[in-house]
Amino acid sequence: MACVYIATAASTRVASAQAIHQPGAFARHRASSSPSSCASGLGFNPRPLPRRCSTTTRAVRRSVEGEGHVYEVHPVAGDGRCLFRSVAIGMALRGSGGRDDVGTETARADVLRNAAVDELERRRAEVEWFIEGDFEAYCVGMRRPNAWGGEPEILMLTHVVETPIEVFMPEAGESLRSIGVYGGEEYCDEKEGEGRISVLFHGAGHYEALTRCDDE
Repeated sequence: MACVYIATAASTRVASAQAIHQPGAFARHRASSSPSSCASGLGFNPRPLPRRCSTTTRAVRRSVEGEGHVYEVHPVAGDGRCLFRSVAIGMALRGSGGRDDVGTETARADVLRNAAVDELERRRAEVEWFIEGDFEAYCVGMRRPNAWGGEPEILMLTHVVETPIEVFMPEAGESLRSIGVYGGEEYCDEKEGEGRISVLFHGAGHYEALTRCDDE
């Protein structure tokens, strides 16, 4: 089930912007216009702990060289918070190795949403070109708990958590395909991307959490 977006009078322009709310063009523009140097994150997210995939929800992304990394897929409710909830889950699993209860997870997702919109507003001069329609109305609509986030919010979340976010899409079988890394220019990656937060984009606006684990 995709994250549900319910249009209201105050958020009509947000609905019209959903066509750009998926990874792609914004990331390419950022890659070509961002500075080459990057700053390390300030420890908001600890280095991920080694984890073993222990459920049937794992998937493998194989590199060009034939080497694979194993990821565990963590299902996320389609309640409009899926992007923010996925990042909250990734943060929790990196820190403690366990997923929070639903209430805590929801609260943390809402905090991330508002922090991402705050970041959008602070960086208006930088990002307004990418927002379809009235920027202020967009931000008002995006603060609603049923407004699903997309590419602008992914980039803003990298600033909030000071960590790159990698977006994957599922392919046939158990494989995954990386379709973009956000924040890699500003926040230096660990070796082989081990320090990133990962999310799985299913299309139609729905995201789930991904965590890399050692299955050996």
